Amino acid sequence: MQTVGTVSNYTGITERTIQYYDILKVLSLHRHNGIRILFEKDLNALLKIMTLKMLNTKVTTIKKTNLAELDFNEILISLEQLGHHLNEVMICLEKLQEEKSEEGLLTALRIVNEFINLYVNKR
Repeated sequence: MQTVGTVSNYTGITERTIQYYDILKVLSLHRHNGIRILFEKDLNALLKIMTLKMLNTKVTTIKKTNLAELDFNEILISLEQLGHHLNEVMICLEKLQEEKSEEGLLTALRIVNEFINLYVNKR
């Protein structure tokens, strides 16, 4: 059992962010003497929320997600895919620095655009 302040201090997630998720009912925090409390299941849900945010998932989508049923394996697969795509972007940009060409620029633009469509615009 942790207070919002303790979680904020330890993780760097602002108290306001945690309270925002509580207000939106993405998290269902308990109160003890007016202080918001997070139990292990709440910390687990917060980790899932923050990981989904890292994947650029909108709060409205997260709100519709049953976090209790969301398996970390699903999130891990998405993170692996994200890592793979980021690696592709990095390799392409490294090649572009070595051999500057219009074809290299076009390839870099295609790969960056694919990344944006997968991870920025989609969610």
